[in-house]
Amino acid sequence: MQKIKVDKDYIEKRVRDILVEGVGISENDPSFKNTPKRVAKMFSDFFTGLDDDRPELENIIKRHFPVEYDGVVIRRGIKVFSLCPHHLLPSIFEVSLAFIPNKRTTGFSNITKLIENLGRKPVLQETFTQQIVDWMNKWLEPKGVICIVNGYHMCSEIYKVREGEATTQASSGLYVNNHDMVMQFLKLIKEEN
Repeated sequence: MQKIKVDKDYIEKRVRDILVEGVGISENDPSFKNTPKRVAKMFSDFFTGLDDDRPELENIIKRHFPVEYDGVVIRRGIKVFSLCPHHLLPSIFEVSLAFIPNKRTTGFSNITKLIENLGRKPVLQETFTQQIVDWMNKWLEPKGVICIVNGYHMCSEIYKVREGEATTQASSGLYVNNHDMVMQFLKLIKEEN
């Protein structure tokens, strides 16, 4: 994958051109005074996530430790803000996942950080869901991983393509083709705290 470099000055100038020349908004309109700068910062925040070789991810996956535990570890309700790659409109993902350690694990906050980092880019929900499973496998080499993402897509709401949530699921290892384990996971993530 190529190295991503976000040029905020370039983006700011082009957004200003779109607003003034493309849409006809006055440069003196106080409501839009800092909009190009804000959009450039947002693009910087959301597009750097396209680079899977960035140091934040490598620093996160270095954080693991040995464990003698072969039960299930579950994280649920991780909220991630992303962008739809088709319209560059917001998507909100709620992620729940489970894994069965294979002699190593990590802190719960590290799992959240990994998932948040993976979502900081324009990404299809299906791709995002699979990437979480792939990175968990690369990072912790567990006996199995399952991930469910519920997504709320602003583009769908605006264009009335579909209203409500979309759900995607990916799994690996012991969770693949194991109906009982999948059902146990679904039951556990739906239980009240």
